[in-house]
Parts: sequence; C-alpha cells; structure tokens
Amino acid sequence: MGVFLSVPMAHGTYMMIPIPYPLAFQWFLYGTAQTILLGITAAAVYKPGVETIKGSRAATA
Repeated sequence: MGVFLSVPMAHGTYMMIPIPYPLAFQWFLYGTAQTILLGITAAAVYKPGVETIKGSRAATA
C-alpha cells in the first residue's frame, strides 16, 4: 500500500513543481516507510477480542 500511495504523490509533485529529483525520491522512500510503520502500529493496536469473534453473526451462522 505504501508504494501505491507514495509513488503518485512524490512523482506527481516532481512533475508539477520544479524540485530536484533526489527530494522527490526521498519523499517516496519516507512516505513508504511511514505507511509501513502506520500499518504495523494499527495491527499492533487493533486486536479483536474473543468476545468480538464469538458474538459475531458469522460465528452463529
């Protein structure tokens, strides 16, 4: 996901605004790293409990 979000942002900005390519490439790398870290954080924080799984409609069907 990080690559799919970072590539258009970094290279789109590079095409529209006169910035050096190394800056756009850094934006791509940092944006990818940021998305990966946010995904890891979200996965660590969100852990459905056993009650949620047992109480769902899928468990009764």
